[in-house]
Amino acid sequence: MSGPGAPPVGAAVCVADNLPRVRVRDTKDHSKGELTAAPTAWAAFTAFARACAV
Repeated sequence: MSGPGAPPVGAAVCVADNLPRVRVRDTKDHSKGELTAAPTAWAAFTAFARACAV
């Protein structure tokens, strides 16, 4: 992905999906907090991202 709003090269997130809630955070900068989602919502988001080639 490139262009305005694209993540910097080497950007990555850590996803913990083995908990009651899916937790996502920046791999390198933990001070940015984390995103949490219900497993069903996370599954819908990732399916959408795959379908749209995001």
